[in-house]
Amino acid sequence: GTVPSLEKILEIAKVLDIPASCLLGDELNLEPIPAYQTRPIPVISQVQAGLFTDIPLDSWAEEPIFSTKNVSESSFGLVVHGDSMAERFCEGDVIVVDPEKPVRIGDLCVATVRDEAATFKRYNEMNGYIVLEALNPKDEAQLIKKNGEVPFRIRG
Repeated sequence: GTVPSLEKILEIAKVLDIPASCLLGDELNLEPIPAYQTRPIPVISQVQAGLFTDIPLDSWAEEPIFSTKNVSESSFGLVVHGDSMAERFCEGDVIVVDPEKPVRIGDLCVATVRDEAATFKRYNEMNGYIVLEALNPKDEAQLIKKNGEVPFRIRG
């Protein structure tokens, strides 16, 4: 078969209201676009990317989001505030938290203290401590003893 000119491909893509790359997929060795989950993930609150900050108790009216990742039914979204996770996460970004996924060293997580205050950090462990690391080099890590003195929980 013949390959249409670039102008023709752009014209067809415009008529079909799709990106031209969809018509060229095999030619350009493009990865297929992942199918989005159809189940909405509720955005229930906000989380501070910084020090532990009180969890707001007011109702949250954010629109639900959809994820390309396979997440559990109990997953929820949180709006990021603060800059300790910049450059990767900025003020106003929404993160998806999956409480059923085990957290391993190096994973990003949401942690709470006394179910009252929360933070968003990278999880690490060292010498009997849980280390919550910021991605922003200006912010220091937070250390929590693993012995259970502090009522601390990783939410997902």
